[in-house]
Amino acid sequence: MERASRHRVSRRGFLAASGVSAAAVANPGRAAAQAIGVKPADLPDLTIREVRVYNLDSSRAGAANIGQSQLAGIVTNSGIEGNYTLGKRYWHPNWSNVGWLEYAKPALTGKSVLDLPALTSQWKPELRRLGQLSYASAIDNCLWDALGKAVNLPAYRILGAYRDKVKAYASSQHHAGIEDFVTEVGQVREQGFPAYKIHPPSPNGGHDYKLDIEVAKAVRKAAGDDFTLLFDPVGVYTREEAFKVGRVLQELNYVCY
Repeated sequence: MERASRHRVSRRGFLAASGVSAAAVANPGRAAAQAIGVKPADLPDLTIREVRVYNLDSSRAGAANIGQSQLAGIVTNSGIEGNYTLGKRYWHPNWSNVGWLEYAKPALTGKSVLDLPALTSQWKPELRRLGQLSYASAIDNCLWDALGKAVNLPAYRILGAYRDKVKAYASSQHHAGIEDFVTEVGQVREQGFPAYKIHPPSPNGGHDYKLDIEVAKAVRKAAGDDFTLLFDPVGVYTREEAFKVGRVLQELNYVCY
C-alpha cells in the first residue's frame, strides 16, 4: 500500500471531464446551431441520401495499415459527407465491421444526421456478455464528422469542450513478451509522455491473464511509482480472470482498466 500512497492519480483525475455537455449529446443539432449562432432550422439539409464504403489502396502503406483499408461514408442531401475508418479492427467474433454497409444502408438512408442519438443507440440483451456490435461506433463517428463539417467546427467544440489541450498517453501494441513493454515504457517516458497504456500480449489470438499480470508488475517497476499507467486487454477475460487482474492493477495503482 506504500506504493499507492506515493502515487495518487485517480481515474477521475486523469480522465477528467473535458467539458462535454450532456445536452449536446442529447440534441447535437441544437448544440451545433448554438455553436455558430444560428437557428437549428438554418443548418444545411442533413438528411442522409447515401451510405458508402471506399476501398483504399494500402499496398504502399505496409503492415501498419493492415485492417484499415476501408473508409465509411455517410452522404447528406446537402452534399456533406461524414467519414470514418472501417477496419476489421478486432479478432473477437462479434467485433467486426464486416457487413457494415449492408447494416448501415437501411438503418440510415432517409434519416437525418440530427437524429444521431437514436441512430447509434443499441442494446441487444443476447450480446450483453460479448459486447455490442461495433457497427454503431462507425456510424456515430461518421455522423459527428458530418455535423462538424456542416458548421465548420471540430466535433469536440460542438460538444461544448472548454479545453484546447488534453493529456496524451502512449499506447502499446500487443507485444509478445514482458521485456518489450519494459523497454517501451522507458522510451515513452524519455519522449515526454505523461502516461502509458498497455495492450497486453495476445498469444495466438488468445490471452494469458497470468502473463498479463506479470507484464503489469514489470511495467510498474520499470516506470516508477510516479508514472501514470493504464491497462487495456480489450475484453478477453472471463469474469474470474478479470477480477484477478483487476485486484493486481488496483494494488499497482493503474488508473484505468
